[in-house]
Amino acid sequence: MFVSAVVAASFIATMGTVTPMASAQPTEPSADELQIDPANRCFHDLTPPSLVELPGGAKAVTATAVTTQCTGKAAPTNLVVCVSTPEGPGECGTEYNWEMAQVLVTASSFDGPFTAKAVGCWRNLLEQFQERCQPSGPLTVTI
Repeated sequence: MFVSAVVAASFIATMGTVTPMASAQPTEPSADELQIDPANRCFHDLTPPSLVELPGGAKAVTATAVTTQCTGKAAPTNLVVCVSTPEGPGECGTEYNWEMAQVLVTASSFDGPFTAKAVGCWRNLLEQFQERCQPSGPLTVTI
C-alpha cells in the first residue's frame, strides 16, 4: 500500500469521508511528514467555508482544496478537505492527483462558525514510496 493511501486512510478514519464525522480536526502530520524538501513539493489552496444554494433550493456549506503547483519532481497524490459545523462533526471530501476536493455540508442551522481544514499530499516521482503531506487551515467563517 502506498504511503499516500495510509495517510489518507488515517486522515479519513479520523475525519470521515462525505459522511458525518466525530470531529473536523485533521490528524496532524508526523515529524517525518513535516520534513519537506522545498525543491520537490506541492502547494495547495483551501477556500473558507461558504453558504451555497443547491439545485432545488436546498442550502449547504462548502469548502474546496486544490493543488496549485508542484516543484521539482513532486506530483500530487491526494487532498482531503473537511468542514465542521456549529453543531459538531461535519464532513470530508477526498480527491486524487490534480482534482479539486470539495465537501458539501448540510446542517439543521446555518447560524454560527463553520471551520475548514485540509491536508494535501504528494510524492517525489523518483522516490515512489516516500510521501509528504502538508495541512492547511483552519479557516473559520461565521455564517
